Amino acid sequence: MIEERLYKKEEPLLLGQQTTKDFWEKNLGNIGIPLQAFVDEFASWYDTNLETVELAKSLKGSFRVAIFSDNFDASTPFVRKDPALKGLFEKMFFSNEMHLTKA
Repeated sequence: MIEERLYKKEEPLLLGQQTTKDFWEKNLGNIGIPLQAFVDEFASWYDTNLETVELAKSLKGSFRVAIFSDNFDASTPFVRKDPALKGLFEKMFFSNEMHLTKA
């Protein structure tokens, strides 16, 4: 049920038109999941993709390297603070900050 509500209604969240709290209130607040539990779980989805990091490192000497990610306000700070990514990318672009998705 949560996955259905999340993926069918995620676009405003991805576009930064809605905060995680707003999304929760509108779509999940009435099913008994506390806001903080949802935020913590939602934010913790991020895991460093080491294959991508290695690919970016191999490209960095010859190309300008950037991240373009469809992301949410709760998880973007975790990506920005990831020590494995520090100094690796020239720019980091996130859909929730740019109000655009890759689609």
